[in-house]
Amino acid sequence: MTRLIKRDLIYADLSYKTLGVLFDVWKNIGYGHKEKVYQIAALEGFDRAGIKIEKELPVKIIYKNKTVGLYYFDFLVDDKLVLELKVK
Repeated sequence: MTRLIKRDLIYADLSYKTLGVLFDVWKNIGYGHKEKVYQIAALEGFDRAGIKIEKELPVKIIYKNKTVGLYYFDFLVDDKLVLELKVK
């Protein structure tokens, strides 16, 4: 089987490894769970794959030099990719 890799992605290898973990989670636990269940399973998958993860990373939302809110990304993957899980 020929594997097509899109080389114009900035972090192509990391992106494909990340997607591999997420597809494995989907394959093993299936559809219909709460987002938290997928987060926990993804953390386990990333750990097994040796991918560095920070979870629920806080980020300030700034508008015209004023902090107007705080947002939490689900994951920061290897200090490079922001990953936000959605179940619907």
